[in-house]
Amino acid sequence: KPKGMMDFGRFRAFMDRAAFLIDRVELVGSGEPFLHPECLQFIDYLARDKGKAVSCCSNGMLAADAEGIVKSGLREINIDVDGVTQGQHERYRVGGDLGKVLENIKALVRARRRLHLEFPKIYFDTIVSRHNENNCRDLVRLARKTGADGIKLRGIIDDIHHTEDWAPVQGKFRPVPRRSGIFDCPFRQALVGILSWDGDIQLCCMSPNHPEPLVKMNAFATDRLLEELGSERFFALTRAAGSYPFCRTCSFVRYDLYQEEIIFRPLLSRAAGYVRRALSSFKNCC
Repeated sequence: KPKGMMDFGRFRAFMDRAAFLIDRVELVGSGEPFLHPECLQFIDYLARDKGKAVSCCSNGMLAADAEGIVKSGLREINIDVDGVTQGQHERYRVGGDLGKVLENIKALVRARRRLHLEFPKIYFDTIVSRHNENNCRDLVRLARKTGADGIKLRGIIDDIHHTEDWAPVQGKFRPVPRRSGIFDCPFRQALVGILSWDGDIQLCCMSPNHPEPLVKMNAFATDRLLEELGSERFFALTRAAGSYPFCRTCSFVRYDLYQEEIIFRPLLSRAAGYVRRALSSFKNCC
């Protein structure tokens, strides 16, 4: 385990002090959450002990403990599916096994149904590129077939590696240069920001990719965590999100990105299904 890596003890110590500042937790960023052996323990602690809404993104390869994931209290899971064939999927998800990912999604759906639970919501998370833009309808049908709750389609943009050959051809999916003006960066409202595996609290999700990332503080290197989190310096760093020099290269500042969310099974229709089954059972027993 890398030196300084966040284990459950360190994570719990941080959350015990800082939870009152946090509305929700997203396990997302540079890595696969289920690689961490204590991932489900993190989620269970956040959801049940601290009452936080927890979501995560996963490549789906390690999401094999379907019952454990469903029981953990996870609110939402977004699973990467970037093609309708193995060749198409692994073009972006190098080393990914589409068949395994789809089976893990179906297992999550079955476990949720078997346990009579509403959550976690299960979504396909699809990056639309030149290599799959003509298959979006097929991807929607595939998501529906697995029993997922919907699909989130996102346009690709890569200002880091400058791989222009990935850009979609269809105008609908291409990023549109943002008009001049003030960009209201959402991280101005994110007091805590991004807590990295080593305890660094980053300004935003793009900061770790920058040659000189903006680290607001290290949560593991101080015994005065609440003082630091509540300091004017920390607030000032957060309020300035969107105005730093590296923010000018941020994809979200420079472009309006294509995003579309298609929901298959709204809460009301699923609840109606539960009511119908309950009435049917009542009728049969009388």
